[in-house]
Amino acid sequence: STLRPPNIPDHSDDIEEETRRIKLALSTVFTAQSNPTNNEVLSARDVADAYLTSFQQLPTAWMVCDGLLREETNVAIEDEAKRFFAAQTLHSKCRFDIHQLPVESLPSLRESILNTLYAYSSKGAEPPNKPLITRLALAIAALSVQMNWTTAIPDLIQYCSANAEGNNVIWTTLELLSRLPEELNVRISRSSETDIDVYVGEMRKHGALLFQFLDYCSQQAQQQQQQQSPNLSSNVSNQILRQVYYCVDSHVYFLRVDQ
Repeated sequence: STLRPPNIPDHSDDIEEETRRIKLALSTVFTAQSNPTNNEVLSARDVADAYLTSFQQLPTAWMVCDGLLREETNVAIEDEAKRFFAAQTLHSKCRFDIHQLPVESLPSLRESILNTLYAYSSKGAEPPNKPLITRLALAIAALSVQMNWTTAIPDLIQYCSANAEGNNVIWTTLELLSRLPEELNVRISRSSETDIDVYVGEMRKHGALLFQFLDYCSQQAQQQQQQQSPNLSSNVSNQILRQVYYCVDSHVYFLRVDQ
């Protein structure tokens, strides 16, 4: 027999109340993962999962997820699950639901996600929570297509050059640069009819600057390895080098940028 979808409660238009409900739903799903044999828990999980799925389509999800990403709590594991859900939701909405936002709000959305991403990257001695960083980078990449952000490459490089006090900033910038071309091959709902070929052509113009930056990052990582600097462990320098190679592959494959 076909299972009927669970009855889910209505969503709230109040951001604070909806945030509370989303946190409760996430906690319910998280609890079910640690208690997979309890039928009552599994039933509650199904309702919570359906609530979260329907929430992701709503205009209020933009503000709720932005708040979830910024919020700090003392429950580390649940924090990671909550933040990844928020980042995943924003990525999807940047792809398909950009029409829910006024065009003039997109620059502030971009800055908010970038600030959140770099705030996470500044924590710890090594690149933290890679899945979260990658998902936020993909959200930025999708948004860059929606906004026709053709100066993304020089803008990100300039930011990194001005703020590269730690290697996490370099690693995160490389992750952003690597993900920028990937959203070009995704069938997203665009906010304008700007020819994608024109956008790609504008991005290609920054190829020389990109490879100059990648060469700089590669040389810095190699020098740090040789000097065994306390500011950059061998593990982190290897990650940066791998990220450089991945970035080259991404831009050559998706943008057909000449090396």
